[in-house]
Amino acid sequence: MCLSTVYGRRGQEEEQVLCNNVSMIQVEDNNIRLTDVLGCDMIVPGALVSADLTQGVVVIALS
Repeated sequence: MCLSTVYGRRGQEEEQVLCNNVSMIQVEDNNIRLTDVLGCDMIVPGALVSADLTQGVVVIALS
């Protein structure tokens, strides 16, 4: 099972962890739904910047 840590970035600010152990990412209009391994959802307004699934790192540009 591949789980990822999702980081949020706003402008030039340092990236912050939004959610750990993410097992599913869904893009819904201008939002991204993150679902962790326990089934808890978090909806984040923004856009996907990058996803390195080998390293388990996903970056979202927050709006």
